[in-house]
Amino acid sequence: MTVPECSTPAGLTAADAEVFEGIAQSRREAAKCRDPMFAAQCAAEAAGLDALAAALRDPTARGVPALRQGRGGETAPPDDPDWPWKVRELAQAVAASPTMLAADASMARLGMARNAGVLTLAVEAAQDAGAATATERMLSHQLAAAHQAAMGLFAAADDELHKHRVASNVNPGALAEATRSATAGARVLAAFAQGALALDRLRNGNRQVVTVQHVTVADGGQAVVAGTVTTGKQRKGGEA
Repeated sequence: MTVPECSTPAGLTAADAEVFEGIAQSRREAAKCRDPMFAAQCAAEAAGLDALAAALRDPTARGVPALRQGRGGETAPPDDPDWPWKVRELAQAVAASPTMLAADASMARLGMARNAGVLTLAVEAAQDAGAATATERMLSHQLAAAHQAAMGLFAAADDELHKHRVASNVNPGALAEATRSATAGARVLAAFAQGALALDRLRNGNRQVVTVQHVTVADGGQAVVAGTVTTGKQRKGGEA
């Protein structure tokens, strides 16, 4: 039996499909009766309910584009000129070639760094860290932004301290403002340190290798126990 096409009534969702499938199954059971007219009616009802359930499970029937997995494990619909530009933009990003995707992402990262006022610092930080992946570049840029923010807060604290030293009677709240700025700067530096540690782990790994050598010497000699401990990967120049 061919399953008829079916449009989805308003108000029904994919969650209702299971209910209609259950009803369809009961109608198929009822169609096993000896009355041919009643059996045909039950079979038709079951087919219609199956079609309705299938339509409810089809996202395109509810105006949602068919989805597929693309770059970065992200899911988006295929590019279609009939879809709104916002949907098409998602589709194009997920379906972009690795080279184009990397270029677009690089422009986006650099644009955010420029807007944050740390473009040069961000590029230099990524270069110095030897950032090789998108995550490492983003962390490098974030470290540059954190550095500038911390330095700005400490500069503000210094200005307030100067006001307090020169004319504390005119600026009674200067010391409190200096303390607040310095505290905020210290918190940003703590976040900076955590980010630097995360970047180092991404770049050099987080494994620890311990090698212990035991030497047993007969009576009258000396026992020697030697060992080496290596943390992370070895850097250039033989440094651990």
